[in-house]
Amino acid sequence: GERTDFERTAGGDRYRDLLNGDGKVVAKGDTVEIRYRVMRLGTKARDGLSGEGQTIFSFGYGEDEDKEGDKLAVQLSGTNVVPGVNDALVGMKPGGRRRVLVRPERGWKEQSGACLEGTKSLDLTATQRTVSTEGNLVFKADIGAAIDNADACQNKKSEPQPRTYGQKARFGRRFDESLLVELDLVGFAEMKKAAAVDPAVERCRQNPFAEGCDDGVPIK
Repeated sequence: GERTDFERTAGGDRYRDLLNGDGKVVAKGDTVEIRYRVMRLGTKARDGLSGEGQTIFSFGYGEDEDKEGDKLAVQLSGTNVVPGVNDALVGMKPGGRRRVLVRPERGWKEQSGACLEGTKSLDLTATQRTVSTEGNLVFKADIGAAIDNADACQNKKSEPQPRTYGQKARFGRRFDESLLVELDLVGFAEMKKAAAVDPAVERCRQNPFAEGCDDGVPIK
């Protein structure tokens, strides 16, 4: 009973339209305003698109510290948006809603250098743990190094991005998985509106006391 009525983007990502919009079709290089949910796949969604996913982070629905009706302006150019989401927005019309299955290499997992080679295995041999106390220290150090290495392979620049501490913590454990992204295309925007979005200002607005922020204002 698995559904097969999905299409593919130019980059090969599976997608399905939930709502069809009206008007001008989005093209590469356009600046658009969007709302979105980034979700873990549902347990029964064998096609990667069906069912309800578990939200990791979202924007524009008032589900976290954002406000219902908020929208993000992005230009579909360069690395402004992760490839899987960028290609899914192309072809949409204002008012449309689209679900896309974003694979790690088309999403937030860096595809260069050591990140492309994959995570190196940990060497926790018995010879390293001659004393129980020392062994615990070695074990913790190695696990910490592995976590830091994995975190270093996360794309933290291209949109969409988590904005609160809780969102970042959840996403840090899931960024290298295939994820379900639901996109609402609000409409088109001027390029200067997208360029005016300062990530530091936006981050502090969402989390006033985050690192590098002082009561909602970035520390210079």
